[in-house]
Amino acid sequence: MDVRVNRFFGLIVKYAAPLVLALLIYVPVHDAIHRWPTAAEALGKYPNQTAIFLKGTIKSVGGEWTRSASYILLPSFREVKVVAGSNAPAEIREGSPFLDVLTVLLYFSVMIWLTARYWIAHISRPPNNRWRGP
Repeated sequence: MDVRVNRFFGLIVKYAAPLVLALLIYVPVHDAIHRWPTAAEALGKYPNQTAIFLKGTIKSVGGEWTRSASYILLPSFREVKVVAGSNAPAEIREGSPFLDVLTVLLYFSVMIWLTARYWIAHISRPPNNRWRGP
């Protein structure tokens, strides 16, 4: 059982960690290029600020939906959360980005560490070419 668990975690570290790392880079870049129109309109109220996507949610129950997106504004280092729904107008909330930024940096550093550890360990380890008899 121990060998299967090690292989399972090895596959996760080999494939899932780089995928999550790539998504942590891709999602904010994609949002900057194809921004949600409601968020783009709300962020237009902050001139001379660069908005970087932190997190977002979409909830749908029946015909009702709610969508939110959190952005960090640079250089002022404020968090802006844009919330809109099918029955509610867009709402802008400001707050401190400390916890969200800390969470994203933690995910990013763990994924980099797992990916680097796996690939460095497997590059430096010599192959096991011992003959195993019957």
